[in-house]
Amino acid sequence: MAKTDQSPDAAALQHLEINVQKNEGVRYTSALHREHWFPQAGLGMFIHWGLSSLGGNHDLSWSMIRDTRYDSDQKNENKLKPTDYFNLAQSFNASDYNPRKWLKAAKEAGFEYAVLTTKHHDGFALWPSEYGDFNTKNYLQGRNLVQEFVDACHENNLRVGFYYSPPDWRYERNYRSWGYRTAGTKESPHLDVNWEPILTLPQKPDDYQKNFAAYINGQIHELLTRFGKVDYLWFDGSEGDQIVSLEEIKKIQPEIIINDRQHGYGDVVTCHYECKLPENRPDHFWEHCFVMNNSFGVWSYVKREDGQPTSVLLSHLAITRSWNGNVLANYGPLPSGEMSENFYRQMKEMREWNSQNPNCFRGTQGGNYPENSNTPYALQENKILFYLQPDQKGEILYEHPTINPSIKPTATLLKGQIPVSCSVENNKIIIQVPEKMRTNLMDVIVLSF
Repeated sequence: MAKTDQSPDAAALQHLEINVQKNEGVRYTSALHREHWFPQAGLGMFIHWGLSSLGGNHDLSWSMIRDTRYDSDQKNENKLKPTDYFNLAQSFNASDYNPRKWLKAAKEAGFEYAVLTTKHHDGFALWPSEYGDFNTKNYLQGRNLVQEFVDACHENNLRVGFYYSPPDWRYERNYRSWGYRTAGTKESPHLDVNWEPILTLPQKPDDYQKNFAAYINGQIHELLTRFGKVDYLWFDGSEGDQIVSLEEIKKIQPEIIINDRQHGYGDVVTCHYECKLPENRPDHFWEHCFVMNNSFGVWSYVKREDGQPTSVLLSHLAITRSWNGNVLANYGPLPSGEMSENFYRQMKEMREWNSQNPNCFRGTQGGNYPENSNTPYALQENKILFYLQPDQKGEILYEHPTINPSIKPTATLLKGQIPVSCSVENNKIIIQVPEKMRTNLMDVIVLSF
């Protein structure tokens, strides 16, 4: 199987390229507590959209880099010369961009916040920025796609999240190699913006770093001041201490939360959980992002779309919520800005599942899984919610030292409020869910005392 963006190994290699800072211990958590909106939310929607969507087979900005190790089987057929990639801006017209429509579907499906790629590593910004020349000020007649997203979030009562990449490859285009890990030798020459081999990269001007920092910090300041309240700032990659600090950001937006990838610490840990779930319960606020719009791991739109099934999203939610994390599930709009039919089908399926299994992930407290149970579970008021996966047998075992045979718990299949067998043996509760009651999606069993 090809190692694509969906592979944890590929994510790790990409993180090295953009200098993602690893959060090895949360040092900045003043904004978060159990009752804060973020740990209560459970489910967010990631939206990767931009120039790369036009090709229908390009992995965002990464498609400009030749000979990447994690997708070598594709023999660069999913790649595009940087010059040609940047020229895609002339064809990017957002003719059917209507975030109100797809965010409404997401809200009805149980999503509580949304995070849009306002600027990826390719440097193209989706709003008319006064900083730089590669944004909608110079393209799309100055259309403000970020503002339309914000308005749609407000209309649908979703928290507003901005993805922003401090690394900017267009700004750096003449001073970097567009070959993967090239050495600048005859055997491994660097590649210029047209993939022509060169042995030596041009030297950056003396004022390069100063001007670059002013450009990036200027754009971040615009995101923090032009669009009203921003709930979540999702950095991807780091440019070190020349970038505005967390403290300075929170002076502008006091209630904002920030992830850890730029500064090495933040309110939410995201760098360890891209495309993979943790092996053990994290002891901090965390978020797991992964691709749902296709099964081969390209974050933006691809023509041969075959979206991940709803069962995958529910399965990931079960683990993250049982361990007090959030899921940030990614979907890539079409080049026009509309979502695919697969997206709307899945939103409908999630909406129907939520109507039959209401309020299963929002406002929960993680349980002690797998120590106390063979099934992922979360606590909600005086109830326990067991997330029974389709491939799991219908026997749920829950063990706790406070359980004794005198208690009389009841167990109910949430869908249809159907009682199921529940017995107590010593310090263990045993729940039996008959096969005929099972569905091909996750079943939720409510244990009440």
